[in-house]
Amino acid sequence: MRKKSDSLVFKIAVIFLIFTLLTMGFSTFSTYYNQVKIYKAQCEETIRSIGEYLALLIESRGNDFMIYQEYYMNHFEEVDIPYDFDEYLTAKEAFDKEFSVTYPGKTLGVDVEFKDMPDDLQKLWFIYTHEYWLLTFEDAREAFDIPYSYYLYIKEDIFNVVYLIDGERTAKEINGENYLYLGDEYYNDPNVYDFEWDTWFTGKALEGYQLWNNAWGHTYAYYTPLYINGHKLGLIGTEIDVDKVNRVIVANTIKHCIGLAGVLIVCEAILLWVLNKLYFSKLRILENRVEAFSRSKDIKIAEEIKDKVRGHNEIASLASKTSDMMTELDEHVRNIQDISSENARISTEIGIASKLQKDMLPKVFPNRKEIDLYATMTPAKEIGGDFYDFFFIDDDHLALVIADVSGKGVPAAMFMIKSLTSLRLHAIPSVKPGRILAGVNKDLSENNELNLFVTLWLGILNIKTGELTMSNAGHEYPMYKKAGGSFEQIRNEHDPVVGILPGMAFTNNSITLDPGDTIFLYTDGVPDTKNYESTRFGVSGMTDALDSSDADTPKDYVEFVLKKANEFMDGADQFDDITMLCVKYNGNTGNTTEQ
Repeated sequence: MRKKSDSLVFKIAVIFLIFTLLTMGFSTFSTYYNQVKIYKAQCEETIRSIGEYLALLIESRGNDFMIYQEYYMNHFEEVDIPYDFDEYLTAKEAFDKEFSVTYPGKTLGVDVEFKDMPDDLQKLWFIYTHEYWLLTFEDAREAFDIPYSYYLYIKEDIFNVVYLIDGERTAKEINGENYLYLGDEYYNDPNVYDFEWDTWFTGKALEGYQLWNNAWGHTYAYYTPLYINGHKLGLIGTEIDVDKVNRVIVANTIKHCIGLAGVLIVCEAILLWVLNKLYFSKLRILENRVEAFSRSKDIKIAEEIKDKVRGHNEIASLASKTSDMMTELDEHVRNIQDISSENARISTEIGIASKLQKDMLPKVFPNRKEIDLYATMTPAKEIGGDFYDFFFIDDDHLALVIADVSGKGVPAAMFMIKSLTSLRLHAIPSVKPGRILAGVNKDLSENNELNLFVTLWLGILNIKTGELTMSNAGHEYPMYKKAGGSFEQIRNEHDPVVGILPGMAFTNNSITLDPGDTIFLYTDGVPDTKNYESTRFGVSGMTDALDSSDADTPKDYVEFVLKKANEFMDGADQFDDITMLCVKYNGNTGNTTEQ
């Protein structure tokens, strides 16, 4: 009996639930992100507008504010202003009264300059002016519901700021009375308060804000540079509470998500009911009938399925195909034995073809004192496309061949046999490799309906003089080692591959081997060897293996490279056929020539 938790309805309900949760999560994140973006932009615009508003008020006072700022910075320690004042008119009336007594019938700024007034009168003017500006900043803070607004005097040479107008009053006690604390000064590290200092030094209102999180609160701060008559005087700071911003954002996000959750749950419940009514019930019928067929093998059940599950949807189509499958199952069972017999026959034929292919490659290496030679071919599949060959054209000339047929399997093997046969046919005394390849190319190009081709390197070594004449039809560059030296590639120009275009000419190049020199030939299966990370062994890996080998015989070189390639694969499937041929010359010395 199947558990309820295993039913399709239950699992789809779980999928719907997961979908709802994921949708809620994504929607919550998206909504929160958008709310943050929108509300922070609004907050930035708010505190920017407040700063610009205060700047306009100050700029309208022009020189008076410049006089006020200069007097403040020079005399703030000498002035005592009551802490708890709530209007400035009383202080202004005290100044006006004293001014009218000192300068009857005269006007400040017209008949009398501030600098010409006596100290007591200057102080009275400063007191009422400071009260005015402090109340103005406090009114702006309350009107716009922000925690702080202030004006900073900047000491840029030491990165200090003075809170000239501080919207948050600080008291100092004198003889039991509270007075305003003036000249509040701080060092603001430019590495921490970069936005503040960037605003000051650029003299421009910037995009963004300074984030404060200290003993005075967690706020976004914006700074507006103040200019009067073209002179930069200071910065107007306005701040907004981060926690308040976050509370609004979270509240809006929660409201949105609750509404979305309600809509999703209702819609998914309706959808699940419809799916169960129209589709899942038919699937259960199909399931029961298939189970009955598996027990009884009664072919009548196939017709029963078609009768009970009708319609023009995927489930009806599945039922029809299941019914047809049951009808055909008996016939398939009867055919399995015949198919197995046919596969066994094909496997036997492939095995015979593979053995014939391997038998075509020479296994007995020349026993001549002038040379030492060894070769091997390891196919990636049962029948590979690589081959090598070596044979004496006459007593003094040894033909060396390494090649790679395009493709794999029986067609490649047959093309390989044809290539080997043609090579031996055209390799006659006094004929150079290029001409031999031209003849092979002519033979292979004829009736090549599968468009197979061969990359082929052919060299003819004069074992008496050490002269090696070679021609390269699109094959890998051979490796050459001088006695006592390191392996390097012989990078002669490539000619076209063999077997595609008739009438092609092939170039001859030659070098003269000295005693102890070694030639190492290979197919692309060696550098193209890959590990589980699809990293190639490469020509560099092959060269390193050759140079790091302690051996000095062709057999040891070939076996060591094969060992290193297998270690590099580390158990991964062999990507391509791996074929190598190595010959060491033991005869006379000579010079390199080219023709």
